[in-house]
Amino acid sequence: MAARARLDPRFDAYVDPLPAWQQAICRRVRELALAADPEVVETIKRTVQPYYVLQGNVCALLAARGWVNVFIYSTLFDDPTAMVTGGQGNATGRTIAVHEGEVLDAEAFTAILRQVIANNRAGRKVSTTGDPKREVPVPAELAADLGTAGLRAAFDERPFYQRKHWVDSITSAKKRETRERRLQSMVEDLRTGRAP
Repeated sequence: MAARARLDPRFDAYVDPLPAWQQAICRRVRELALAADPEVVETIKRTVQPYYVLQGNVCALLAARGWVNVFIYSTLFDDPTAMVTGGQGNATGRTIAVHEGEVLDAEAFTAILRQVIANNRAGRKVSTTGDPKREVPVPAELAADLGTAGLRAAFDERPFYQRKHWVDSITSAKKRETRERRLQSMVEDLRTGRAP
């Protein structure tokens, strides 16, 4: 496959507005993900997020406020250097958080990606117990706000912990202006693809 055919031009639209240090991390993850196997392809899912796929998801990027999350779409891999920083309670994947000033261990990261790719090719998928897409009750007023902003589908696509964080944060506000500020923060996160 031609190198250019493996790239998604929408990647730059996601990465260019980020701070320089986050841009550097995202571009390094992109480079390593594409180098892990010549058949890995970059795409955009959830409206703006860069994903790397080969017979299923391999990994994805999500720039948070103070770090970059790299989602690994498997739990069936060895992590001898303890790169994984989160998601141990997740039945289908893990997270590597990379903060400003940190350097991603290219060799260890590539080894993880190659294990995920091998599992995808072999058809080995993580079997989930229970519902990994747990519901978060959304109060009527917040549901209306999401509908007005045209972001209900984007909200529903986010992981449980993010949806719960937003609902709890907004509904616990004691003052109207605090609620509005938190609502606008959520709307911005949903529109830009950031994590809260």
